[in-house]
Amino acid sequence: MRFQVQIQNQVCQPAAVPCNHDVATFVDSRTSVIQAQRRAEREAQLKAQVVGTSLSKRQAFKELLAATPGVGTESQNSRMLRALRIGPVTRMECARYLDMQHAAARVLQLKHAGHEISGEWVRQLSEHGRLHRTKQYRLVHERVGDGFDTQRSRS
Repeated sequence: MRFQVQIQNQVCQPAAVPCNHDVATFVDSRTSVIQAQRRAEREAQLKAQVVGTSLSKRQAFKELLAATPGVGTESQNSRMLRALRIGPVTRMECARYLDMQHAAARVLQLKHAGHEISGEWVRQLSEHGRLHRTKQYRLVHERVGDGFDTQRSRS
């Protein structure tokens, strides 16, 4: 472990340069590096895109929920896949409009079924008007012939 002695805007190595100052504070170099990393992460979070849910998307989710009712795993997987076909879906939208409390599990199951789904961190307003960091999922490539969506409409 490496320590530096920081004294009133002066930095000297304890073993190399003797210091006869009255007040000395020890600063662990690892702590300052970790603090800098956390600051950078917070700044990156603040720069994350803020997303909202359009009225047309909310209406589509309402129709989707009516078309695929149920809280079972299979119906939730089907609902998630259909929602991803509409466009990108956030975890908060899943909870709010699709009656799905654990979107990450549905995404993982769809990935295991062969669908390619990407995710990125975004910020979204909660019902109480606070910005939250949440994951937004996007369907990159859909596997044809899956067992989750038997009611797929082919147009």
